[in-house]
Amino acid sequence: MLALPHRHRRHAVPLIVALAVLCVCGALAVATDAATGRPASVQRTLALTARDPATVHGRGFGARIRVLVTLVAQRTYVRRAQTNNHGAFTVTFPTTIDRCTSWSVTAAQRNAAPVIVHGPKPQCAPASTP
Repeated sequence: MLALPHRHRRHAVPLIVALAVLCVCGALAVATDAATGRPASVQRTLALTARDPATVHGRGFGARIRVLVTLVAQRTYVRRAQTNNHGAFTVTFPTTIDRCTSWSVTAAQRNAAPVIVHGPKPQCAPASTP
């Protein structure tokens, strides 16, 4: 056992307990992220990277897993994507999204909350009234 001066011994036990709690919390966080297949510091993101054809890129998902990607624009389009070793994917949909179209994209993987991104409000001038 480590020999401490008498005046420091009363601080040793709380310090050891605090370090043990931190180690357990860190191990639980790593185990939780390992179960989802993604590193602890990576946030899952989605982005519309092209409008013609509509293309969506996602990252931060589990490595080599299936992700269900849904695009809602004029219609609803569904694709199943396979992530790469880094947890990223790109999906192309057979439609065009112009600046007047409102849209949303959802990416869902098993045992995790879905990621949802909405397009900005349409930027079209209102129809003129006679």
